[in-house]
Amino acid sequence: MENTIRIVAAAPKIRLCDVEYNLDLFINEAARAEKNGAEIIVFPELALTGATAGDLYFSEVLTSAAENALLDYAEATKEYKILSFVGLPLRVGGAVYNAVAAISEGEIIGITAKSEHSRHFAPVISDMTVTLGDMSAIMRSNSVYSTEKHGTRVKIFVKIGDSNEPIPEGVSIIINPTATPEYVGIAAKRRRELLSLSSRLGVSAVLCGASEGESGTDGIYAAARLAAADRKILCEAPLFSGEQLVCDIPTCPAEAKAEPTATEEKIPKFPFIPEDKTELDLALTLQARALAGRMERAYIKTAVLGVSGGLDSTLALLVAAHAMDVLGKPRTDVIAITMPCFGTSSRTKSNALALAELLGCTLRTIDIKEAVSVHFKDIGHSENDYSVVYENAQARERTQILMDVSNATGGLVVGTGDLSELALGFATYGGDHLSMYGVNASVPKTLMRAMIARYAENARAAGNERLATVLFDVINTPVSPELLPTERGEENGQHTEKIVGPYELHDFFLYCTVKHRLSPAKILALASEAFGGEYTEAELRSYLGIFISRFFSQQFKRSCMPDGPRVTEISLSPRSAWQMPSDCSAALWKKSLQ
Repeated sequence: MENTIRIVAAAPKIRLCDVEYNLDLFINEAARAEKNGAEIIVFPELALTGATAGDLYFSEVLTSAAENALLDYAEATKEYKILSFVGLPLRVGGAVYNAVAAISEGEIIGITAKSEHSRHFAPVISDMTVTLGDMSAIMRSNSVYSTEKHGTRVKIFVKIGDSNEPIPEGVSIIINPTATPEYVGIAAKRRRELLSLSSRLGVSAVLCGASEGESGTDGIYAAARLAAADRKILCEAPLFSGEQLVCDIPTCPAEAKAEPTATEEKIPKFPFIPEDKTELDLALTLQARALAGRMERAYIKTAVLGVSGGLDSTLALLVAAHAMDVLGKPRTDVIAITMPCFGTSSRTKSNALALAELLGCTLRTIDIKEAVSVHFKDIGHSENDYSVVYENAQARERTQILMDVSNATGGLVVGTGDLSELALGFATYGGDHLSMYGVNASVPKTLMRAMIARYAENARAAGNERLATVLFDVINTPVSPELLPTERGEENGQHTEKIVGPYELHDFFLYCTVKHRLSPAKILALASEAFGGEYTEAELRSYLGIFISRFFSQQFKRSCMPDGPRVTEISLSPRSAWQMPSDCSAALWKKSLQ
């Protein structure tokens, strides 16, 4: 088409830091794009090495391999007419830069690098001449490249990730190589932001995001790719798709349009639950693919987890079962272990057994009462003393069993603990606090209920009424650690929300604290508005006080939390999200509530 240009956004499933493997992928992608008549191909941010290599970017082993691979890519594509944009870490002198190289007919015609400083990358402050092999190129933060289309020069600007570099006048196409983890709600946000950029500047915009070959330590990457122009999304690739996004975009988009004045975001009563219910399906997909990726890269044979019949282990079991589907492995490779003890009720135990059976997982029952009783005798603790020792000994015994079964089966212990428990520190240190991969790490209790309800509704619609019935019963069972003794067969009266307060409130407090950084006084006012009529102001103040106390005092548990994927806006990972001292005083925050 005369007034369009064909652009390919390619995000193949790379291997993190395996530069030679990634180079072969990129050369193959360029060949496919050339065959499809593309004039431009763009790869994700830092994709030649991977965008999640962390401190390995400081290693000359990695940066030298990336530079050599870039030169090899240029040589391999020199017969192509296509213009390539390749993201990589580039070492110049003693500094490393987050760069995107532009390559045309075997030549590196320019390099764009971010102007913002970060832990791993230096900022480009002024133009720099970079020598790569026998070629030289100018590296700057605001490079503009030109290509000819029907006698007209089309100007292209590279926006790396979330860079705020001003867009020069005369640009008609913006390409955005990026590397942002996928989570519930980000797809809509991504579309809005790309549409806004395109409309505000009157340009065509193409985004190319990192693939799931990136590290799953604290997130899952989904190869998001889309293009916008003329105030609409022109094309968008399915998430996790290895296929190229081929899009013919306008070289002369519509005129710029001023953005409406932004309004203050109102925080909903249940901020973690998306309005679009299909996002609930996506959340489980993200968890399952993240677990599958971890198992694949670590050569894991089985997924081992404890199942109690409660919310957390139910969702983790659903995730593990679907991870096996992703890997093409039988669900019997999920080893679900129920470990009844002093407080286990018949309701939760029967639900745990039924779920493992209905999902096709391998089920083992290991009664731990005798082992815990022997432990009590060893440490001189009375079985009639129901203190924290009584409770935590059971949790730690269960974790020991899971770890040992995992070792015996070449497995990985799947953590079941959730975001709400992490925020409040309501987990046994060295017990359920530990795992090899915590799939629920960024899923709060309110979202968890919604996800399981959605799964149950889907099961019912598919004719699996028995599974739906069990899942709805799990949702309706009061949250309990079931660590204190109860009469045989009776429901355990140890209810978590009677101890720490309602999770619907704590999830609201958490969202306001971490996402919006609001003061306790402001959070209290918003909670009164959202939950007015359900709780008195005195109750809200009391529960918020509990949240503040526990959020500060329990940071030490989050400082060493296991890896786990971010699937919501909120993560408390000390590696990539929430960084807070473990011994910080909460006095100022408590005072603001007085």
